[in-house]
Amino acid sequence: MKVHIIPHTHWDREWCQTFQEYRVKLIKMIDRLIYIIENYPDYKFLLDGQTIILEDYLEVRPEKREKLEKYIRNGNIFVGPWYVQPDEFLVSGESLIRNLLIGSKISEKFGNRLNVGYVPDSFGHISQLPQIFKGFDIEDVVLWRGVGRNESLEYIWKAPSGDEVFLVHLQSPLFSGYSNGWYLSYEIPFDILNIHLEALSKNANTPNIILMNGRDHAEPNEKVLENIKKLNELYKEHTFILSTLEDYISDVKSYNPKLIVLQGELRNYSFGTDYILSGVLSARNYLKLSNFEVYHKTEKILEPLAIVNYLNSGVYDSNYLEYLWKLILQNHAHDSICGCSIDEVHVEMEGRFVSIRGLIREFLRSISINLFGGGEDVILFNPTPKKRTSTFVIPIFIKEDLGKGIKIYDEEKRELKYQLLSIQDTYKFYMDEKNIRITEKGKEYTIALNLDLPGLGFRKISIEKNENRYMFVFNENISKSFGILENEYLKVLIQPNGSLIIENKETGEVYKNLHIFEDGGDIGDLYNYCPPYRDRIYTTYGSKANISLINNGEFLAEYLVEVDFEVPKDTKNEYREEELIKLPIKSYISLRKEERFVRIRTEISNYARNHRLRVLFESGVQNSNTSFSYTPFDVVERDIKPLDPKGRNEYPYNFHPFQYFMGITDGKKGLMIASKGLYEYEVFNDQERTIALTLIRSVGFLSRELPSRYNIAGPIIETPSAQCIRSFQFEYAIIPMSGPYHNYIKDAFEFIDDIEVLQGKDLPNINSLFEIDGSDAIFLSAIKKAEKDEGIVVRFCNLSKDVQEVNIKTGFKFKKVEEIKLNEEKIRDLEFQREEIKIKILGKKIFTLKFYIEYNNLYEGPNLRGVKKKS
Repeated sequence: MKVHIIPHTHWDREWCQTFQEYRVKLIKMIDRLIYIIENYPDYKFLLDGQTIILEDYLEVRPEKREKLEKYIRNGNIFVGPWYVQPDEFLVSGESLIRNLLIGSKISEKFGNRLNVGYVPDSFGHISQLPQIFKGFDIEDVVLWRGVGRNESLEYIWKAPSGDEVFLVHLQSPLFSGYSNGWYLSYEIPFDILNIHLEALSKNANTPNIILMNGRDHAEPNEKVLENIKKLNELYKEHTFILSTLEDYISDVKSYNPKLIVLQGELRNYSFGTDYILSGVLSARNYLKLSNFEVYHKTEKILEPLAIVNYLNSGVYDSNYLEYLWKLILQNHAHDSICGCSIDEVHVEMEGRFVSIRGLIREFLRSISINLFGGGEDVILFNPTPKKRTSTFVIPIFIKEDLGKGIKIYDEEKRELKYQLLSIQDTYKFYMDEKNIRITEKGKEYTIALNLDLPGLGFRKISIEKNENRYMFVFNENISKSFGILENEYLKVLIQPNGSLIIENKETGEVYKNLHIFEDGGDIGDLYNYCPPYRDRIYTTYGSKANISLINNGEFLAEYLVEVDFEVPKDTKNEYREEELIKLPIKSYISLRKEERFVRIRTEISNYARNHRLRVLFESGVQNSNTSFSYTPFDVVERDIKPLDPKGRNEYPYNFHPFQYFMGITDGKKGLMIASKGLYEYEVFNDQERTIALTLIRSVGFLSRELPSRYNIAGPIIETPSAQCIRSFQFEYAIIPMSGPYHNYIKDAFEFIDDIEVLQGKDLPNINSLFEIDGSDAIFLSAIKKAEKDEGIVVRFCNLSKDVQEVNIKTGFKFKKVEEIKLNEEKIRDLEFQREEIKIKILGKKIFTLKFYIEYNNLYEGPNLRGVKKKS
């Protein structure tokens, strides 16, 4: 057997210590690595597949860059392809692509990129990761968690798109899979080595096995070279070599082994040491909410507006946007966004989110001035690629001297009806063009307005003073009777306990017991949920809610539902405390004209410890045994029947990850729940197929000994702030369904993708960046400038299993359009007519276009349709 020994480190940038504490060790580690290579030129080292390590080191040791470049070019140090080692389920699919784009770019600047998708410690893997890696010309993947079986060292892993990669499963009967050879840098413990040689040889498909010579924050050690010589003298049946991932994979592939094929996502609960640690999906949910806010704002608002500005002026600040993305990605490292680090780490994360929000605000302000000029009119931007007609809630700042009330006009000076929702005294602070600080006193009018908006386009409304206090809308109200909301599609009844009954008026189907709160004990840690032995479940079924109508009109009705939910103050190892404490819950239930869903905004102040709070929705879908949920670039279907825990080292609770939306359907009746920034759900295997959405999980330890997990998952450290004693605000929507889920994806994204409200004087020359016609299963992932030229990159994904035809009509002229890979290399030229292109996207495929812009020398920027030439 040929034993490939691969020196490496697994570098959690922040985890049991803060980033700066670990950086002190990082400097020492890389200094040591350079010294070893200088003295042992054949030494090779894997730098954990992430390039941020290089930046962190060179901020302190800038003089070492030349040496690092030399050793990376020469194949002594292997870097990339990631920028950071991410979690895959708690970040957007687009952020995974940017992570690889930035990581690959940095690697190439240093002279070489590891051509292996190395993900040693992510807590399970999304179904479309093979397709993403292949978009970067990466054909091989090395990972540890989520496979859930130890019958083979190598597999073929197939994505729903049909893309396949060669997969190496890191295994160890004793340690983390990526640490199965860490001990070879010291005096050799032959009993441990022999256990690994026997176990790995048994599962090998060829005469090759792999030992990863490193562990968490390990320093390189040249003693492994001496040990390799010793091992070759002692073991005649094995050949030990210092190797690399690429060489190991090449040797295995040379035998052309017949391999087991793994399909889709890898989130299998462990029979060994490779826990998937599913409790991280809801640990410190305040971080998940902030993360959704910033990456969603960047992808759906900032970058599309930056492209409109680029088309308008020829200016696109790529360096600024890359810097912003790097800050976002720093919070995507798996131990960071998963919330499973010490409290101090997550305090620093919240500080990063503050910085990111400030950068986004200032960049949007700058773009707004460039695009719309200085002015008091309101500019509305639709971030979805399809036309939408709906009711929008719009905040408008009015100077005090404008008048008692307002009138609203569209671009053609036609007066628009609106519904006044609120008026508040406020102040507006800004810096003018001379950099003078300005503070204006005024009022913020919040109104509801029904409008048509072009796809990825703009509308402008103008404000004029009115002597009347405000303008009423006199048509039929959405709430005709107290506690009842009704529009064209839905009828909603608010029950005395605060729950909802919804009738789908198109089908007559009725959904009962929607929006019931449930609270149970949790004695787990940041990695795993674990109920106490004597759990008591509390719900709001028997509660008495305080219900009040706060807005009602033709466009929107909204109720405030208040419940003081009494739950145990704390949970001990075996039982929940008898003393109860109130969790004040405020839910704003609203229904808008022409929307097929009910919007809910819930505010909760958490005062309880060691518990899990969820909200329940009885779907009534009795003829389905599978749930569905969006995960990056896919909609995954999962069995709702719980797994058998027998033999597993981690209890297989039946909650799962999702982003954006999830639910259950039998093809005729269904229920979808959409949310902004929540990531954990469960569908009960009960008669009503109840959906549970996790809101808060409060625990007090990073890791601890648990009955639901065989061993600890990290050091036993108290984490008081993980109890989440704070206030939360959640937004989610209830979407009744009468067909397959892909017919309702559009509704989910109309809820998630709010319009952006800006201020200015004029609309830009480009009214709509582009619009698409075709299936609602087409998901827009990105609009950005190309990395290496002046092209515009647009990325879609087909979430259905079938081929979809899409017609794209752009608001700008282009001379050429290509289909490109995720790394932005050309695949083929595409045909087009004028500003229209028709494409077919295969089922579950990510499809990326690059438009080459047509320039006119009379302009600073690209020539736009409808722009008059300068005379």
